[in-house]
Amino acid sequence: MTRGLHDFFSLAAFIVGTNLVAQMTWSIVDEGEGAHQRNMSTHQAALLAKVSTHKYLWSKGADNI
Repeated sequence: MTRGLHDFFSLAAFIVGTNLVAQMTWSIVDEGEGAHQRNMSTHQAALLAKVSTHKYLWSKGADNI
Protein backbone atom coordinates (compact mmCIF):
# COMPACT_ATOMS: atom_id res chain seq x y z
CA MET A 1 0.00 0.00 0.00
CA THR A 2 2.70 2.50 0.92
CA ARG A 3 4.75 1.66 -2.19
CA GLY A 4 1.83 2.59 -4.46
CA LEU A 5 1.17 5.76 -2.50
CA HIS A 6 4.86 6.73 -2.67
CA ASP A 7 4.88 6.19 -6.43
CA PHE A 8 1.72 8.27 -6.80
CA PHE A 9 3.19 11.19 -4.86
CA SER A 10 6.44 10.97 -6.80
CA LEU A 11 4.55 11.10 -10.09
CA ALA A 12 2.37 13.97 -8.85
CA ALA A 13 5.47 15.95 -7.77
CA PHE A 14 7.09 15.34 -11.16
CA ILE A 15 3.98 16.52 -13.02
CA VAL A 16 3.63 19.64 -10.87
CA GLY A 17 7.34 20.46 -11.26
CA THR A 18 7.19 19.98 -15.03
CA ASN A 19 4.16 22.26 -15.25
CA LEU A 20 5.87 24.97 -13.20
CA VAL A 21 8.97 24.87 -15.40
CA ALA A 22 6.80 25.02 -18.53
CA GLN A 23 4.87 28.02 -17.18
CA MET A 24 8.03 29.90 -16.25
CA THR A 25 9.62 29.16 -19.62
CA TRP A 26 6.51 30.30 -21.47
CA SER A 27 6.27 33.53 -19.45
CA ILE A 28 9.92 34.37 -20.15
CA VAL A 29 9.48 33.71 -23.88
CA ASP A 30 6.15 35.56 -24.01
CA GLU A 31 7.51 38.65 -22.26
CA GLY A 32 10.68 38.69 -24.36
CA GLU A 33 12.94 38.72 -21.32
CA GLY A 34 15.46 36.41 -23.00
CA ALA A 35 15.99 38.83 -25.92
CA HIS A 36 19.17 40.29 -24.39
CA GLN A 37 20.81 36.86 -24.57
CA ARG A 38 20.34 36.74 -28.34
CA ASN A 39 22.10 40.09 -28.63
CA MET A 40 25.24 38.86 -26.85
CA SER A 41 28.31 38.89 -29.07
CA THR A 42 30.47 35.82 -29.67
CA HIS A 43 33.31 37.45 -27.78
CA GLN A 44 31.11 38.04 -24.74
CA ALA A 45 29.84 34.44 -24.83
CA ALA A 46 33.40 33.10 -25.02
CA LEU A 47 34.49 35.32 -22.14
CA LEU A 48 31.54 34.17 -20.03
CA ALA A 49 32.38 30.52 -20.73
CA LYS A 50 36.02 31.11 -19.83
CA VAL A 51 35.18 32.85 -16.55
CA SER A 52 32.66 30.14 -15.62
CA THR A 53 35.20 27.40 -16.34
CA HIS A 54 37.89 29.09 -14.26
CA LYS A 55 35.45 29.58 -11.40
CA TYR A 56 34.42 25.92 -11.51
CA LEU A 57 38.00 24.65 -11.62
CA TRP A 58 39.19 26.89 -8.78
CA SER A 59 36.19 26.08 -6.58
CA LYS A 60 36.64 22.31 -7.00
CA GLY A 61 40.42 22.21 -6.85
CA ALA A 62 42.65 20.62 -9.45
CA ASP A 63 42.94 17.33 -7.54
CA ASN A 64 39.17 16.69 -7.61
CA ILE A 65 38.78 16.78 -11.38
